[in-house]
Amino acid sequence: MTKKIDKRLLYVSSFLIPVFLYTIIFALHGIYPFGDNTVMTGDMQYQFIDYLSYLKTIVFGNNDFLYSFSKNMGGGMSGFTAYYYLSPVNLITLLFPSKWLPVAEGLVILITAGMMSLTFMILLDNEYGDYAGLLIFSTGYGMTGFFATYFQLTIYFGNLILFPLIILGLLNLIKNPKNNKLYFVTLFLAILFNYYSGFMICIFCTLFFISRCLIEKETLFAEKRILPVTCSFILTSAAAGLLTSFSLVPAVLSLSGEKNNLAVGFFRTFSISQFPGQFLSGSFIGNVSTGLPNVYCGEAVLLLFVLYFFNKRYSKRERLVYAVLFLFLIVNMYINTLNVIWHGLNQPIGFPFRYSYMLSFLMLFLGAKELVNPDKERILLPVFIMTMLIEGYLILMHGKIGSASSHIFYLNILIVFFCGVSLMSSVLIKFKYFMPVICAIAVIQVVDLTSNAWSVFNYFNLASITVYQNYLEKTGSQIEIAKETATEENIGMFRLEKYYRRTNNDAMQFDYAGLSHFSSSEKKDKINFIGKLGFRNNGNWTFYNEATTKFIDSFFGIRYILSQHDFTYNHYDLVKAKKSCYLFENKEALPIVFTAKDQLTDINYNGYGNDPFALQEAFATGLNGKENDIFHQAKVIGVELDNLRENENETEKIYKKIDNNKDGWITWNLKITEKMNLFGYFDAPETQNAELFIDETDTGDYFSTYRWNIVSLDDHEPGETVRIRIKVKDNSLKLTNVLFYYEELDHTDKLMNEIKADYSYIEKITSSHLKGEVTVSEERPLVVMSLPYDPAWQVKVDNKKIEINRAAGMLLSFNADEGRHSIEMRYIPKGRFAGNTISLVVSLLVIYYILWSRKKIK
Repeated sequence: MTKKIDKRLLYVSSFLIPVFLYTIIFALHGIYPFGDNTVMTGDMQYQFIDYLSYLKTIVFGNNDFLYSFSKNMGGGMSGFTAYYYLSPVNLITLLFPSKWLPVAEGLVILITAGMMSLTFMILLDNEYGDYAGLLIFSTGYGMTGFFATYFQLTIYFGNLILFPLIILGLLNLIKNPKNNKLYFVTLFLAILFNYYSGFMICIFCTLFFISRCLIEKETLFAEKRILPVTCSFILTSAAAGLLTSFSLVPAVLSLSGEKNNLAVGFFRTFSISQFPGQFLSGSFIGNVSTGLPNVYCGEAVLLLFVLYFFNKRYSKRERLVYAVLFLFLIVNMYINTLNVIWHGLNQPIGFPFRYSYMLSFLMLFLGAKELVNPDKERILLPVFIMTMLIEGYLILMHGKIGSASSHIFYLNILIVFFCGVSLMSSVLIKFKYFMPVICAIAVIQVVDLTSNAWSVFNYFNLASITVYQNYLEKTGSQIEIAKETATEENIGMFRLEKYYRRTNNDAMQFDYAGLSHFSSSEKKDKINFIGKLGFRNNGNWTFYNEATTKFIDSFFGIRYILSQHDFTYNHYDLVKAKKSCYLFENKEALPIVFTAKDQLTDINYNGYGNDPFALQEAFATGLNGKENDIFHQAKVIGVELDNLRENENETEKIYKKIDNNKDGWITWNLKITEKMNLFGYFDAPETQNAELFIDETDTGDYFSTYRWNIVSLDDHEPGETVRIRIKVKDNSLKLTNVLFYYEELDHTDKLMNEIKADYSYIEKITSSHLKGEVTVSEERPLVVMSLPYDPAWQVKVDNKKIEINRAAGMLLSFNADEGRHSIEMRYIPKGRFAGNTISLVVSLLVIYYILWSRKKIK
């Protein structure tokens, strides 16, 4: 039996130990303030930092949680808020300016590690007593392989902290069905903080509840508690879930139409021979997209967990039930169909086992139970066998599992050996886990956990705080000038875009209306719409990229452009020059609200195949009902193949290399006939490895993750012959269509000035409340907003609510009489009233139940 210590010291120690250990790891990796690195990597770098910067504009600015113009063309925020913003750890980041957010996230990781350890200690203390040895397990939870590997997923941190308290509340409920308050409050908070992670917790709670009821079956039936306990569990769980309806109902309705990754195929997700290695230090090898489950929690814990099942002080039924639960969780990770169920019937994009920490939790929970009440007579042989088996597995699988580092391999060998020796010594010297043995195991656990977390960080490219801050200063100052200029010129709402990026979420970082965005809660139809117009669409996000036509820039109201070059392809006016960051103005850009012909409503953006130029020309016609002749197809006078053989089927052309050791080239020779902007677009069935050349100038990759869109092919003089070339870098390349078009800028300017002749103006009161004016002419009775259609928008014209419709299959529009009108728009998320009503009713029922219970006690 391990020694008891003061509860306050136990709790403080449980918090400080992982904080101290992670501080050492930060120092070793040069993470600020110990160097220039930050914890910013992966999703934290490309998503969450920008989201947190935008959160500051919600709390301290005029944006709100209902709608955002920084998500593609604009979009509701209910689903986004419920998934990304409600974790309590986000509150810490509000104390820091945007340029210090990476440092704030480092602090969040330290605090979360400490809080995870503390809440797990509270659970262990309530179940097993205030023993010093339990620090081995609380630290193990605060530094699990899951947390060390998924440290960039701060959106789940709140629930990782809450999880032990939820289980404690569930155990209290099983002991006394009336003692359900802790379970109710913590489960409610878990679902509120992150519904996705909360859903997984609900599944585990159900499995854990069934397991405990099977273990305590005789007692529950003898004391006639089985029915009250079951009813209490079901009703309390339901009430906790329903109480979140004010957030959950609008979120669920908001996410309808979100990208769907349903993939419930029945197949294994990993090789079972590699899985045991996941319990060992250094098991992570840098793959968060398709890697194995992260279940590591310390090798000392692994031995104690196994010992638990040999401990006859606990009933066979208990040990059998926990063994089944443990194996069931592994089977759920192993079989894709079951794994997908845990992830809400959607195949996760990266981080494929987001509930694997629950397996670590179970090991830590039962390992602690073994430590405080060991079966001394059944330790020596099981520990010896387990030590030999693990050592043998490590030697047999060396180089096939975990880190390739020889240091980690030998460290694992030593850790397992010393753990085994320490546990066996407690028997040989005839003491029950006396303090020197406990201390030895604790030291081993600290070394083990620290080395694992250190090795995990080695695999990540940690972003520089200096580079991040320089980018914010350079780009942010130019964006502020754009905003000030727009205010001085009384432009009202406008969009801004860039020919470069830090991430696809720069619009959220700098709080401007743009067209680029990436999140897990974006609508698929909106992404497809933007992609059909020639922007980069990879299925999960859209990206403006380096250029597109002036027509579509103007149509979407892109008033300002930031370029890393001292020119723009569409010859916009320079506003402010700054090294590597030039601000340009497109004075022909339409306001966000404008008028058009009714025929714009008849356009089906899916009806033009994959020809973005034809679709844009249709938009132009829909604006004024005329043939504007903006785009002219360029003439290809010949196609040349170098080291390629062409094959063609009904849908595509396939170019295969003749000699795989040499480069392959496709060259289109264009005879320039007009002095206009020349653009190109290449359609293909999938991403491929290729580069695009203009004559001999390499413009960069194409058909790639970030570059597969309309591209400018420069300006040329009539009579020139231009060679547009694609270098095939793989053994073959597929093409479905090749398009070359001129844009006649005079025609674009003429059309935009014609539409702008009817005065319109819109300003943002908040991100979900707009006000403005529009002048409607007899020729153009349709009022169009370059925002995605969403029935949650309530529009009033001259203080009268009107019906809204779709234009071009995607845009918000409505009809108005001829003349000048005032407009007011408010975004009210669908389901908000129903969600609020459900939450209110449940709240009243809970209050009634509490009052009734107190009255009954009296």
